[in-house]
Amino acid sequence: MKGVAIWIPPGQFPLNNFRFLLSGAYALPFKLRSSKILKFISLSDQIEELHKINVPQPHWYLLMLGVDPAY
Repeated sequence: MKGVAIWIPPGQFPLNNFRFLLSGAYALPFKLRSSKILKFISLSDQIEELHKINVPQPHWYLLMLGVDPAY
């Protein structure tokens, strides 16, 4: 595998708490310090507010994009 893209269909974003945890967020406290987690939450809230303002129509949402560094 060279890369992966995670797309959320129209009407399914933002993720509810359960789906957010299933996406792997449960591991964040074990990988980040508490100060970094708070910054991540703040950034996520800001992105969601901008998202609501700038893209109000239904659309697919690219949640994550990852590519093997060799590619």
